Amino acid sequence: MGRKHHRKHDHKKPPEDKPAPVVGAPPENPNARHCEAVHQECQKKEEPTKWWRNPEWGKVIAESAIAFFTFASFIALWIQLKDARDNFIKDQRPYVWVTPDSPVFKDQETIKWNFNYSNYGRSPAFNVRSCGFYAWGVGAWKEIRDLSLADCVKAGKGNIEGTGSVVPPGYPEVTTMQTNTKFREDIDRKILGSDGVLMNENVLEYEDSSGNRYRSLSCVYRLATGAIAHCDKYNYIKPIK
Repeated sequence: MGRKHHRKHDHKKPPEDKPAPVVGAPPENPNARHCEAVHQECQKKEEPTKWWRNPEWGKVIAESAIAFFTFASFIALWIQLKDARDNFIKDQRPYVWVTPDSPVFKDQETIKWNFNYSNYGRSPAFNVRSCGFYAWGVGAWKEIRDLSLADCVKAGKGNIEGTGSVVPPGYPEVTTMQTNTKFREDIDRKILGSDGVLMNENVLEYEDSSGNRYRSLSCVYRLATGAIAHCDKYNYIKPIK
């Protein structure tokens, strides 16, 4: 009889998929490094640039500084020219002033008082107008005040003279003040023994060649000795509008 030979079959388990052991660090991928560098560069471009690092801002600042100093130089030059013009006007302007004579007293006649005025400046005085105001009697000083040309006329004791006349430098002019009442020797002579019983104000208004206007106001009074003195105030030369 034949024998059946039975072969033993080894039933082995299939090999398990186990990861290979890691030996050392994995190799670096050059493409990954390139991508990271590109990413960082993109982030830098996306970040806003500091304004002080922008060359355009430096140019703007430099141009602004130049414009500012140019404007400041123009203003300084304008001020210098204006000051020079003002100083020239002050130096060349007319100065008209009054010098009084002694008043004349005659019985039964009006009191007459001559006043000489001249231009002591370096340029002619144009459109010269004058008015005289007097105060006569005890307490005459109470009537004296700061007068303009219009005030003098309103006072009713003076007239505007020399309307529109021109007074060149050094040229002498004269105006005469007259009282409205007559001098009485037997009565009025007594009060002449006191200071200030006869007072006078002369107002002159005039212009220079540029149209600037000025006023000269002179206030004087007679002393008991017959001498003439200036009042404590109301004597000036000044520009007016």
